[in-house]
Amino acid sequence: MDDDNEYDDVEWDDDENEDNDDDNELIGDVKCLFCDEVFKSASLLFEHCKEQHNFDIKEICVMWKLDCISYIKMINYIRKMVRPLLAYKRKVREIPPWSNDEYMKPADCEDLLLQYGMLSLIISPI
Repeated sequence: MDDDNEYDDVEWDDDENEDNDDDNELIGDVKCLFCDEVFKSASLLFEHCKEQHNFDIKEICVMWKLDCISYIKMINYIRKMVRPLLAYKRKVREIPPWSNDEYMKPADCEDLLLQYGMLSLIISPI
C-alpha cells in the first residue's frame, strides 16, 4: 500500500473550513425582535430592524460597547420584555398587562406623567 497516495482520491476544498472574520453569517430562520417577520439570516434581520423599526442593532452594540454576553442579554431582554408589550399594542381588544390594580401604586411618587391629563393627550396628540 502506498501511503503517499492514500488521499489522492479525496477532493479538498481549502475554503470550506477556513475561518473568515468578515463572514460570520449564520444562515437559518431568524424571527424579528419586534414583529412576526422571519428572515433567512441575521444580517437580513438587522437591516429590517434598522429600516422598519428604527433599531440599529450594530449601532446599539457599538454605543453600549457590548461584548458577547451583553449582546445575548440584550437580545433576550428585547424578546422577553419589549416584544410582548408591542404585541399588546397590536391587540387592542385584549386585556392589557397593566390592568391589575397593583399598577395603581406609583413606581415613582413624583412622576409627573401620572398627573398628566389623558383627555388632552387624546384631543391633541403629541
